[in-house]
Amino acid sequence: MKEKLEQLEVKLNFLSRKVGETTGEYNYMQKAYRESSENIKKWKSDYDVFLKSVELLQMVSGVTREKTRKQFEELVSSALQFVFGEGYGFKLEFDRRGNLSTLDFKIVTPEHDEPSNPLDCESGGILDLVSLVLRVVLMETSNPRIEGFIILDESLAKLDKNKLPKAAEFIKQLSEKLNRQILFITHSDYIINSDFNQVEII
Repeated sequence: MKEKLEQLEVKLNFLSRKVGETTGEYNYMQKAYRESSENIKKWKSDYDVFLKSVELLQMVSGVTREKTRKQFEELVSSALQFVFGEGYGFKLEFDRRGNLSTLDFKIVTPEHDEPSNPLDCESGGILDLVSLVLRVVLMETSNPRIEGFIILDESLAKLDKNKLPKAAEFIKQLSEKLNRQILFITHSDYIINSDFNQVEII
């Protein structure tokens, strides 16, 4: 009888320990559950904020992109039309490849029905002029308040000679419009002999 009581006592102690352990585990799991629930609420709130931020950035990006596109297209197109005549223009085409935004430059010419890659243009002078105006636009849009001059080093070297007077006039007007001095380094006899203020280096 005494032996059975001792065995029961051992079992009772074992079960008491088990109940204690189980109660501890239960309390720990309850605490973890409460913390997880709070984290889930916080993560959901953060996710909503991030989602709204992305939507806002996309909206702002779209507005900024459209403004930038219009400014670039108008300025470069006006330069092309001034030098080469009507029917010429410049287009920026935004696209996405996977998660990356892409941007393509296209030239409109009377000879082609669709805007084409500037590298496919027959006249190297078009590339020179587009490159020149793009650099000026980038400088003016990124640092419009910084004063200083613009240096053009043989920027129209490939331009057809018969287009050079118009290009020179365009650069002169650009200088006046931007209120910036333009230092034009050239070997062109036309520009050297024009009415630009000159510094000759022999």
